[in-house]
Amino acid sequence: MQPTKVTSSEFQQAFGALSDKARHEPVIITKHGRPSLVVMAAEEWERLKRRDRQVGLTTELPKNGSRPCVMPSAGRIRAS
Repeated sequence: MQPTKVTSSEFQQAFGALSDKARHEPVIITKHGRPSLVVMAAEEWERLKRRDRQVGLTTELPKNGSRPCVMPSAGRIRAS
């Protein structure tokens, strides 16, 4: 399914309907034919922010030369 794309003018004209749609799927707003903004549900935004916080820092990697691997369940990096 393709995401909904609208111009900024179209978004202004159909703000209510597109806001409702954005609660269920992201709505991409274009400016001069290029993606400019994405409108999405606040819950999805919060989920994405939490997900970003689960990324490990390279400073957390061991210094002993172990290779890092990503733990899918926790999203953290640990030495293998």
